[in-house]
Amino acid sequence: MLQNANIMTDTLDYALSNALKWAEDFFPGDSPITFSPLDGDGSQRRYIRLFRDNKTIMLLLGPVESENRLWLYLGQKLWYHGLPLPQIFEADLTEGRFLLEDLGHIRLDKVTSDLAWPHCNLARPLAYLLADWHDRALTAVGSLGSSNPPYDQNLAMELEWRYFANGLRLLNLKNAHLADDLSHEALELSCLATSAGDLVLIHRDFQSRNLMLYKDKIEGDKIMVIDWQGARLGPAPYDLSSLLNDPYVNVTEDIKQTFLEHYQSARKSKMPAAFKTQLLSLGALRMMQAFGAYVNLTIVKKKMGYRDYLFPALERLRLILSASPLGHLKGLRNLVDKITMDLSVGQ
Repeated sequence: MLQNANIMTDTLDYALSNALKWAEDFFPGDSPITFSPLDGDGSQRRYIRLFRDNKTIMLLLGPVESENRLWLYLGQKLWYHGLPLPQIFEADLTEGRFLLEDLGHIRLDKVTSDLAWPHCNLARPLAYLLADWHDRALTAVGSLGSSNPPYDQNLAMELEWRYFANGLRLLNLKNAHLADDLSHEALELSCLATSAGDLVLIHRDFQSRNLMLYKDKIEGDKIMVIDWQGARLGPAPYDLSSLLNDPYVNVTEDIKQTFLEHYQSARKSKMPAAFKTQLLSLGALRMMQAFGAYVNLTIVKKKMGYRDYLFPALERLRLILSASPLGHLKGLRNLVDKITMDLSVGQ
């Protein structure tokens, strides 16, 4: 028997109704299963929290088969090797449904206690978590084959720059056409971002909404990682730039520096001479990707709450392009200034 305070089983969509019945066999108990759908994020995946006999478990529904296979493969490998991911208990790839450990509801962008990120008391554990991921995840996973190709110059142009330029067109901004003549600067930015070494398994979406503060009964508070399906071989600073330029939170320059010092200490290695330039270049590309994603979510998927993050992404992009290692990319900086003005006028 399935119960929910707001949604009766006879009104459920087919996939969810069948998944809840499937879960009965793997989540045993005396009382009926009750459930609560979680608020959706930017993806097509759906998370539903199941309750039974004072226990909880998460049900995940994923409609994209290729993404499901990669998510499951990575999740099982990384968890087995001790990376901080939720345990996957059951998987049905045919129907795209999974049961996994419930990490609670405390995302790092919503923490309000004195453990809140981006305050400095989380800089060290976050830096050590990411350093450990970069040191061990690639060995844990092995080859990804062609599933998630390595992050290189071509991929940076495709996933970041063209996504950004397409977002400008979707918004129908007055100065969107300026991007058409800036591919050469975007190409140089992509070259700076991918030319240095230190290739690791990057998460590629390492930001506060994909990090959970988990209340472990034995180990206490732990930071856990979710949504790892985009992981691929790539430059380590990509994940650092994702976290430190995160539009969902405001990371100060002091905390950025503290984080980087802890990260360097944890990895026991000196940053290469080109590290700052690469970090900034990847940060610029990451903010382009974030802006494009927010536009797509707002315009195409009608998730209007993401419009609030367009300006933070642009402001971070402007600041990065103003830094001395990238100051020569004047066309990109001018583009960002003009589209920021276009957006302001259009509001």
